Amino acid sequence: LFLRLSNAARAIEIGREFLATHRERGRVRIMLANALVSEAGQAPNHQEAIEVLRPLIDEPERELNLRAAAMAEAAVLFYETGDDTRYRQVVASLNQYRNEVDSDT
Repeated sequence: LFLRLSNAARAIEIGREFLATHRERGRVRIMLANALVSEAGQAPNHQEAIEVLRPLIDEPERELNLRAAAMAEAAVLFYETGDDTRYRQVVASLNQYRNEVDSDT
């Protein structure tokens, strides 16, 4: 809601406060990462966005949909920051997930 109102700073503040006490909330992590890289009146913070997503990216036991969403967003962030190695690793993991899902259906 705050991003739609061009108030990314408030969205970031709320997201950080919430995650301080609810660290396991994956959807909030994804929303905060989006707010951190939005260009709504501030410079994008790709590095913090990546760190916010890291628990979703690095823990294979996470819910597949949330992990895949976080990995897709992280792939874009790694690409935009020029971290080609991490970009390729995340894309390879996403392709592996896709193959696993395709083989299960």
